Amino acid sequence: MRAALRSRIKTMLWLAIHFPHLPLESISRASCSAEQPGAVVDAAQVIAAGEAARRRGIRPGMRLAAACALWPDLRTSRRNGQAEQDALRSAATWVAQFTPSVAFAGEAQIVLEIEASLRLFGGLDAILDQIRCGLAALGLTGVVAGAPTARGALCLAAAGRPLQAGDLRELAQMLGRLPADTLAADPKTLAMLAAVGVRTLADIEALPRQGFARRFGPELLEDIDRAYGRRAEAHEFFVLPERFDARLELPHLADAAAALLFAAKRLFVQLEAFLRARAAAARCIALRLHHEDLPQTELLIRFVAASRDAGHFAALARERLDRLALPAPVRSISLEVSEMQPYAVHDAGLFPDGGGIPEEWDRLLERLQARLGIDTVHGVAVADDHRPERAGLDAPLAASSPGGGPPRRPGRPLWLLRRPRAIAESNEGLQLDRGAGLDPRGRLTLLAGPERIESGWWDGEDIARDYFIARSEDRALLWIYRQRGGESRWFLHGIFS
Repeated sequence: MRAALRSRIKTMLWLAIHFPHLPLESISRASCSAEQPGAVVDAAQVIAAGEAARRRGIRPGMRLAAACALWPDLRTSRRNGQAEQDALRSAATWVAQFTPSVAFAGEAQIVLEIEASLRLFGGLDAILDQIRCGLAALGLTGVVAGAPTARGALCLAAAGRPLQAGDLRELAQMLGRLPADTLAADPKTLAMLAAVGVRTLADIEALPRQGFARRFGPELLEDIDRAYGRRAEAHEFFVLPERFDARLELPHLADAAAALLFAAKRLFVQLEAFLRARAAAARCIALRLHHEDLPQTELLIRFVAASRDAGHFAALARERLDRLALPAPVRSISLEVSEMQPYAVHDAGLFPDGGGIPEEWDRLLERLQARLGIDTVHGVAVADDHRPERAGLDAPLAASSPGGGPPRRPGRPLWLLRRPRAIAESNEGLQLDRGAGLDPRGRLTLLAGPERIESGWWDGEDIARDYFIARSEDRALLWIYRQRGGESRWFLHGIFS
């Protein structure tokens, strides 16, 4: 059974991500300001130190009084446990696009099993590159290590060793060189081990197991066995929520569009990964700006074509934020997907059709909507009414190519005049008035018709017309009609070309 267990473990590849600066980055990742806190403190003790503080000798675990003695101008922030949990959850959401086997492994660590994902995402190196770029886009710094066991990978990452162990034998060599304090042991146990000359995990492995267990308890040995692959591991895997809803606290009040967009981009990156993991795309997202004493400000962003591109989300949000007048500074922002649908992959044709790329057309429409307003830029749909002036109505934009458009009844022009123009009738025939300011002018020749339309009797705006297709002297195709009943008159109502 032990041999079977080892064989199964050898076929697995775990990645562990350790976030050494999570308390600091969870506070500062939403700010584009260069003035970041130098350290994060909890109970008068330094929990995390920034680069400038580390250069002055300030280290995690140091008392706040000693840190201030080294740097009197040290700027500190209180530890925010909720912000740390949110940041760790955002990282777990982002890596879930590679595998569903993601688990939290402590206050600042996550693990993921990716053996089955290597071929799908281009191999281990490609996945590691994507993880590093993704964490940077989230505003986080992570040490990534790989091993056949999750605990082994965690030990390497926690020690700051971004190494990749190919098998259990190579992993044992790497673990043996790690310091003993890599294990999650209490300080008293670590001090006792140091007192007897135990400095590395290899030193612990050299001690008699029974005596070690009697003196230090079996838990530490079990932890080592899990790291070396001698004991099975159990994980409670992270489950993506059904709907995306994330919030990000700002380190200080902000009312500038650039500051708000910088923070929103962190959420857009997280949303993109969530949609990829769900094989979905968003039709509508809601970006909410939360104030201290006033109701929230909501920006509803709709897409012509469902999208899951963080850069596209940011471009549309920039258009809205640049023109937004805030009632008060913003304390936090949140992002929610209002409408979501399965993601559809569109195959490109062998030969281009010359109509442009549909995605570029859709995104142009979305940029116009974001800049001019949803009510200003809209589509056209056919109404259930035979009267030409009532046959079209405003409708939401739908994904389409530039060559597409709303459905039209046969024989109807796309361009209807807002008000029909009178056509002069004489013994020489029908003629457009040269002083009317219209491009098509001159004598008209009837080509087709009539098409009789009698409708609208139920609402008091009934019509009785005979429509014809005519051609002007400059060869423009026109849609004209003769008013029936009473005085018979002719009017120009539409233009084909």
